[in-house]
Formats: sequence, structure tokens, C-alpha cells
Amino acid sequence: MLFRISNKIKNIIFCLGIIALIILFFCNKPNNETNLLKTILPANIIESTSILEVADKSASVIRVIFEAETETALTTMKTNFVNGINTSFYSSYNTEINDLINYFIASPTNFLSYETRTQLKDKKYSEIYEKALMELYNPLNIPFTELYKDPYFLLTDYMKSQNFKMNESSYIDGKYYDSMILNIKEHTGLSPDIINKEIKELVKLQKKHSQKGQIYLAGSPIHTYYASQNSMISINVICAFATVFIALITFFYFKDLKLLLPIALSILVGFCAGYVATISIFQTFHVLTLVFATTLIGIGVDYSYHYIFAEKKDTEFIKNLTLSLITTVTAFMLLYLTNIELLKEISIFVSVGLIAIYLTVLFIYPNFKFPEAVRTVKLSNIIDTYKRNIAILMAIIVIIGLFKINFNDSLNAFYEPTKTLKKAEILFSKVSQQNFAQSKIIAIKGASYEDLLQKEEIITDKLHENNISFFSLSKIFPSIKRQKENIKLVKDLYKNNLNKFSEYLTNSQINDLREAKTIPTLPDFAKYDALKNFILKDNTSIIFINSKTLPAIEEKFVEIIDINENCTKYLKEYRYTLLKLLPMVLTAVFSILCIIYKFKKARKIILPPMISGLVAICLLSIFNLPINMFTVIALFLILGFTIDYSIFRTGNDKNSEDAITISCMTTLFSFFALSFVSFKFISSLSLVLFIGILTSYITGILLIKNDTKEI
Repeated sequence: MLFRISNKIKNIIFCLGIIALIILFFCNKPNNETNLLKTILPANIIESTSILEVADKSASVIRVIFEAETETALTTMKTNFVNGINTSFYSSYNTEINDLINYFIASPTNFLSYETRTQLKDKKYSEIYEKALMELYNPLNIPFTELYKDPYFLLTDYMKSQNFKMNESSYIDGKYYDSMILNIKEHTGLSPDIINKEIKELVKLQKKHSQKGQIYLAGSPIHTYYASQNSMISINVICAFATVFIALITFFYFKDLKLLLPIALSILVGFCAGYVATISIFQTFHVLTLVFATTLIGIGVDYSYHYIFAEKKDTEFIKNLTLSLITTVTAFMLLYLTNIELLKEISIFVSVGLIAIYLTVLFIYPNFKFPEAVRTVKLSNIIDTYKRNIAILMAIIVIIGLFKINFNDSLNAFYEPTKTLKKAEILFSKVSQQNFAQSKIIAIKGASYEDLLQKEEIITDKLHENNISFFSLSKIFPSIKRQKENIKLVKDLYKNNLNKFSEYLTNSQINDLREAKTIPTLPDFAKYDALKNFILKDNTSIIFINSKTLPAIEEKFVEIIDINENCTKYLKEYRYTLLKLLPMVLTAVFSILCIIYKFKKARKIILPPMISGLVAICLLSIFNLPINMFTVIALFLILGFTIDYSIFRTGNDKNSEDAITISCMTTLFSFFALSFVSFKFISSLSLVLFIGILTSYITGILLIKNDTKEI
């Protein structure tokens, strides 16, 4: 009989604890974090820069691109899409810009393009007049106001310099395009679940109206939505396949699927414990934590198989199991020291989950009567047969790989968008003439809006001088100081040069223009999302630079932000730190092993994980796969995972090889499945772990025998 009743009080208490844990699991619903930048940046670096604020701003902006064969189809498609948008959740930049234009029309002399302003300063009035005549006789010219209010078309010139499309379509490569920008209202106060729910409806709207053309969605919220959707799919698929895989192995060895009951119980307890501990410590719960936590199935099942296969559940077995737990948890807790939010969550989830599985095995499993294995697999015999060839192959991999090692700490190495999302971003750059792939951001700190605008203008004048394209708050609305300067420049223009328009304007209109009293004006920036997205917290504004190069900027109120470049720098620094930490960790683990075991035995235990880590790195290098911070983190995890195999292999239990084989296979399966997820840093980390764990298993067979005789 598989199950026999135990009256031990400790078991009752433990069972009650499990029930309480499961209740807490279902009662606690955390705020799911989906910010992609938080998956890789250290928390202290995020807090000390404006990177996260910039990322949060972009996390509220959705770019929409419309594509059609004819202009009529384009207009119809856009109209139908706009009519279906949830206006209580989204605001449209296009609508806001049309509203803001009223400020320009009311005071056309306040706003001058950089080129016109320079010409007026140099008193090149004839050039300005010639340009005005060209606009006057241009049949495609649509002035923003009446001729008697702006005879030199200064406002028209200003609006063109802003690159405002004004609902105009673009004709590119034989197709018509239009675009619009949607802003998520009150983005910072909304949970990712609510945002994803609304974006899901937007995606449905996109598919519904893409019949006579194509609608593309781009922007950070869209990337995050698809990333979270793919993550949940990955979780379900990996869990399903891992469950089937464990069931097949169990049936192969024991011909009895009832064994899955205690194994499933231990994994359930571990998952619930990890989940509850993580949401208790952290305010948010990143969706990628759940993706990586699926490895708990492969790792946690090891303890079950070690218990089932062990001949005696004596002090020696408990010591080995405990040491196995300590080394694995130590490896995962090292992730906590990286100070990266996602890795800290993973470390807590898996560590607490493994401890719960360990306790379940020790307290609950004695109440089960496990059958004997009907089959055994001796892979060691096959590996021993080819041990010389395997050793030579490993040596070749290491020698070649060491010469081909290359490092890539670029942010792009950790996330690769789908082809559709890539195409959408490229199309929007073409249609809007803004190259987001090479943009930089300049953050300006000031005491007030007026102070911010004046400081921005110091920087933007330098950008104009160097012919660098940019977009900023001061480019839309100049400071009050600059508006006063513009008004004076226009007054000087009107003073002696309005008579040239005598055939178009009456004397009264000319006098009115010369004597008009114009007042500088600024809108309520907080009222418009199109303007608010230029403002960070603490009176900081941002300038978007459409160039990879910048002129020399030495002002103290400026912070230059290049998310890719900055992140690459931080990731490189962390990789260096981890590489320096690795020898220290190996020394510490080896010292612990020397205390528990003798030097000779400790050396045999630590050699397989050390060799496997080196082989994994070199094998990646041979296939031109770069080494980065997460590859180095994988080396720590390989040590924590595979040292268990060495510990149990050095024992005298004749069944340990089967337990190690099953444990290795289930763990390998988990990481093999994770190596196919869409997030590069999760997949690359899993690939290194897969190679390292497999190599450590083989190396352990070559170096260690159950009778502790060394080859």
C-alpha cells in the first residue's frame, strides 16, 4: 500500500502548514511587473539616473501606423480605428496637437523657426520676403491663419519646422501611410494587468480594421504586452511538458504512476512557498520570475528521486541531501547579491521553494511506501567506454574556445523583438522621420518651466548649429524670454518692410500689424499628455536627439542618456564584478567541503562543476555566442546545481547513479525548454546551464566512482 497513516505531531503540524501555505497562495495576488528594463538593470543604478523615468515615459506611449494601397482606404481604416479607441483610457497626440495649434494661431509673431530667427537677427529681410512670396504663390500651401495676420507666413514656416504632419499621409514605396500616437492616461497609477487588458482590446481593434490595409502597433507598451503573453505561454508549455516528461521517466523506472502523487505534492508545496515568500518580500512580482521558476519542477524533483532510490534514509543520506540543498540555495542566493530586481525575485522564489521541497521530503515521504525500481540505466558504462574520446573532445573545446571568447554586454543582446514589431518600429521611423534606433536623450534640470525652457534653448541652439535633428518641449513652445525676443525681431521686420505687401494688405491692416500688442504665452503643460511626456519628475525635462553623435555639452544641469549605451556600461561593470567574485565563491565552497569531507574527496566533488563551467563557456565561444553578465551568473548556478551530483556520487549507495541520472535528466529538460523562450537573457542563461549540467554529469562519471576510487 502506497500510503500509511502516521500520528506524529510534527507531521500534523507540517500538513497544517502546507494547507495554510496553499491558502496564502490563492489569497495573494501581487502586482505583476512587466517593465523590461527592470529585468536587467541593477536597482541602485536605476535609482541614481533618469533612465527609469525615461523608460516609464515611453511605457505610456503607443505608436500606430496605418498602411493601405489607396489614400481613400487609408482614411477609412484610420477613421474606423480611431472611432473604436477607448477614449477614457487613451488620449491622442494628434487631437492634442490640433488643440495646441490654437495657441500658435493666436500669437503668430511669438513663434519663429531657428532659420527664420537667425535671418531676422542678421536682418536678411529680402530673403524672408522671397520665401514668403514662394509660400504665397504655392498652390499646395495651406496657411494657418489669414494673410493680414501673418503676411510673411512665419507661423507656417514654424509649423513646418516642427514636423507636424497635420493629418497628411505619406507615400512610401508604392503605399500610403499615416500614423498617430496614443498615450495611456495616468499610466503610473495603473497596474500592468489593467494596461495589458486594455492593450489586448486595442490589438483586437487592430486586427478588426486591418482588412483593407494593415495597422501596425509599436512602442514600449506593445513590446511589454507581447512579452508578457509569450511568457505566460512559455510557463504553461514548459510546465505541461515537464509534467509529462517526469511521468514518463517515473513509469519507465517503476511501472507505477502512483509515485507522482508525493512528487507532485512536494513540487506544489515548493511552488506555493516560493510564491508566498516572493510576494511577501517584494511589492511587485515580475512575470519572468514565473518563467524561470518553472525550473523548480526539474530541480525540486531531484530530492524526491534521491529519497526514493536511497537504500537507507540514515544520517549519511540526510547529510548529503542537506549539503545538496545548502550548495544549491547558496548558488541561487548569490543572485540576490547582484541587486537586480528580477534576479533577486528568482533567488528568493527558487531558494524558498527548494527548502520547502526538502522539508516535505524529510517530513512527509516517510509516510509513503515507495516501490522498488523495475529498471535501471547505467549510462556510466557507455561513458566509460568512450572516456578517452570524451576527454579529448572536452580538451579540444576548451583550447579552441579560449581563443574565440568574445564579450557582448549590449542591451540588444538580451531582448529581440518579433519581426512584426521590428517592422512596425521601422515603418514609424520612416513615416514620422524620427529614427528611434539611434536616438539619445538629454535630461535638463531646472527650477521651473520657464527655467527649463531657457536651459533647453541653450542646448538646442548648439544642436541647431550642428544640424542635429531633435524634438523638445522648447521646440514646441519657446520660453517667455525667447518669445519676447521673437516679438521684437518681427516688429523690426514689420517696421520698414510691410509696404512690400501693399497690394495684398490695406493701410489699416499694415498699421495694425505694426502697432499690435502681442503677449508671450505658455499653455498649461500638465493638461496635455503630448507635453507632459517631455517632463520627468523633479522639474526635469528631456530632449530627444535623432542622432548618434552630439556636440560638446558641458553644462552642469545636463544629463545625457543613451539607454543602450548606459545599460551596456553597467552590464559590463557587473560582469567584471561577478568574474572577480567567482574564484572567491569556488574557494569558499571548496573550504566548506574540506571541513565536511577530507581534502581528496572535496577536490573530487568540486572538479566536475569547475570543468563543466569552463567547457560550457568555451563551447558557446566556438559557435560565436558572446559571453555576458548572465553567462557568468550561469557559472555560479552550475556550481550550485551539479555539485549535488558529485556529493551523492561519492557515497556508497549503489542506487545513487539512477537517482543522479533522473535528477540530471529532469533538470536538463527544464533548462532545455527555457532555452527556447523569446527573452534572450533567459534563453542564453538556460542554454549555458543546459551545457554545464550535462557536462558536469559526464565529468562526474569520469572522475568519481561509487566506491570512491578515482580514475
